[in-house]
Amino acid sequence: MPIARSMTNTADTRLHHLREIAARMASDSVVWGCGRTPWGPPPKDGDSRPTKKCDRVWECPTCNASGLVARRHELRWRLEAADEVGSGVLFVTFNLSHRLSDDLGPLMQTLETAYDHLWNGGRRGTALRRTLGFWKFDRTLQVAWGNQGFHPHYHLLAFMNPSAPDADPIRVESTLRDAWHESLTVALGRLGRPVALPDNSVDVTPVVDPEGLAYYLTMPPVAPSGPTGLFRALTEIAEHGGGSCRCARCRRWYMRWSDYTDVMSGRRRFTSWGLNQALEGMGAAPRIASPRLVDVSRHGGA
Repeated sequence: MPIARSMTNTADTRLHHLREIAARMASDSVVWGCGRTPWGPPPKDGDSRPTKKCDRVWECPTCNASGLVARRHELRWRLEAADEVGSGVLFVTFNLSHRLSDDLGPLMQTLETAYDHLWNGGRRGTALRRTLGFWKFDRTLQVAWGNQGFHPHYHLLAFMNPSAPDADPIRVESTLRDAWHESLTVALGRLGRPVALPDNSVDVTPVVDPEGLAYYLTMPPVAPSGPTGLFRALTEIAEHGGGSCRCARCRRWYMRWSDYTDVMSGRRRFTSWGLNQALEGMGAAPRIASPRLVDVSRHGGA
């Protein structure tokens, strides 16, 4: 127990340090903190200072970590409930082409426009869902940073119609890849951008390890394997001069983090379109709500 407690304290300390760096880079109008943070000058009558909730939960390392615990709790229930009602689940990833020089904003516009065309293109989208046997979705938006720059992508848990025959992941992937390429072409044309299609645009696999998948979709800002997503930027800044360095390298990481927080403001990280109600309506045991789920739903959650 002492060792486990020491490891937890070390992780918490690191998250708080990253939060301090994020706070220094944020404008004064943005609140960073966990739960409710003291806000404004102390009142003259001696009462306690007013408080305000963190406005950017998913960019605040400490709030992000607790919010993802709630998200993981809900994903586990959804996958267990799907098994109860006889709904198979496929894990689908949608990617798009990008280069090191691409800004995140235009990439997000392309991803969102293509995804909307894929499923909401009138009768076409309805026909595609029927052909694939898709019933309900749980979608996760993630943004990573790699050798080719910003990498925004969607992870989709596709819950199959319980009355439909078992889906063939290979057939689903082939059908979805063709449809996704068409949607990307339409989106890029609408946005006036050159058409470029990724080699690995769609990946489809059956869900065989619900627990592992729930963790994969909700990895903390700093996982045992290293920082996740754009929290790599904060970590790089923190590890080079303790967050106070102004070298060219740190300035580049600062600009990446700033671009990320600006573009992601107001965007929902998770969407599920009434999935919980649908699963319970099919006879799944009611979920036991996590006390932290309120923060997830109010700050871009499902």
